[in-house]
Amino acid sequence: SVSMMGCSFILSLISPLLTDPRGSGRTLQQCSNTATSTAVGFEEKDDGLSSYRNAAIALVVGDDTVQGNDVSCLPSLIEIVRSGVDSSSWGGRNKARPLKVQVKAAECIAAVALAVGHVIGMHTDQSAYDPTYVRAKSALEVMEQERISDVALQIIKSDSHRSLDSSRDTPDARLREAAGLILLAMSSCSSASSSYLISNGAVSTSLTIASEPGMLNAASTVRGKWASKGLCFLEAATTLLIQAWTTSTEQESDSGSPASPSLNLLLEALNSGAVGLASRLVKTKVTLKSHDLAYSQLRVKIAICFLLSSMFGIANKSHDNNDVGASRLYSAIDADCAQFLASGGNDTGVRTDLVGATLNLLNATLPYAHQFTKEDADEPLPMVDLSEACLLAAGSMCGLADPIGVHPTVQSNDDVDEGKYSHLRLDACTMACDVLTATKPGQGALLPSVLVGAIGESLIVPTLRLSLAICHYGNIDLCAELSQS
Repeated sequence: SVSMMGCSFILSLISPLLTDPRGSGRTLQQCSNTATSTAVGFEEKDDGLSSYRNAAIALVVGDDTVQGNDVSCLPSLIEIVRSGVDSSSWGGRNKARPLKVQVKAAECIAAVALAVGHVIGMHTDQSAYDPTYVRAKSALEVMEQERISDVALQIIKSDSHRSLDSSRDTPDARLREAAGLILLAMSSCSSASSSYLISNGAVSTSLTIASEPGMLNAASTVRGKWASKGLCFLEAATTLLIQAWTTSTEQESDSGSPASPSLNLLLEALNSGAVGLASRLVKTKVTLKSHDLAYSQLRVKIAICFLLSSMFGIANKSHDNNDVGASRLYSAIDADCAQFLASGGNDTGVRTDLVGATLNLLNATLPYAHQFTKEDADEPLPMVDLSEACLLAAGSMCGLADPIGVHPTVQSNDDVDEGKYSHLRLDACTMACDVLTATKPGQGALLPSVLVGAIGESLIVPTLRLSLAICHYGNIDLCAELSQS
């Protein structure tokens, strides 16, 4: 009972980091190096959660403003959660604490991890002199020493925390979701944790959990109605793929090794049914009548688009490995089309069905994104974030292999013209060009408005990336359309 009271008190101090959408709203953008502050030099606005993040970090490294207050609560919290994990590596040295206490402790750790991940993810060149950033780095070192990622991964892999009905609010379900949030946060800010999770099958495990019936429809009891129970697992898998994509770009180009860790991770995601999951979720209609439900559905679509951006980006780099990644990816799209037609779908069934669905989503979102930034709700619908994710996915689908923040390396014109999948990339370029250059009565094309930041500053660089892909992998007619717009 004393442990329960202590965990409940701690959680009451930092719970908004879990229940407020802004607590983890820009995690994927930070990982892909497209956050506004890093991409185009605009300052990140205060989201009102700074005091909660400072409190969460103080729980790990103490409060340096008070002399002698350097006691960390994190080891005790982890020991409570760890007591319920059946692992020979820890030897079962302590008796398992009550499940409800484990849940409270895990939620506290999740809030702390999200706080640390946000502060480290928003770092700039001047962050080394920021006391908050320095303390967050110290907190991360403690979390890595305590093997927090290992504990969370053991929880989500445990059969004892699975349920036949994902819509039920049970302690096991809450514990597993809290562990998923820990994985999301740690994979976004710790390269050591990311490497460990990737090598131990966290991507396939997370995608499998997210694909369970109802996981992306049932409202989260940990975060609130604005998020689904499976969102953290989908975002965790996406974050790991983004990390593998962005970090391997320089490493693989420098080493010249034919073995590609990012390619192996792509194949793992494909074997876990990522294409089928993405195809279904991209086409799902958004229920705008309910703000919380619409927000939840948009967050899922944002994660899916970032997932597709990294998957196609990795596949585009696989031309050095006999196009293994692209071959497997487009084969999975073919299989998804065939399954959709066999089930009575009215889709055209072309090879680029998933690509077309993603670009249709961009076409339905980008022209109206700015209208949702003026909502009366405390947290407007993330239409601009969805447009940003769609633009990134479209750029990769059109042929670009490198993420933002990395000097783009494009294939030679001969490779573009004669590549096995050049016609598919040309089709994607054509559809993307139609979206950017489309005009409405009394209005000009959309492209100039996006490039000057009229819709959102965070869309400028992703749009430039997409335009580069269209110019290089499209034909001269598409280049002319872009220039004329």
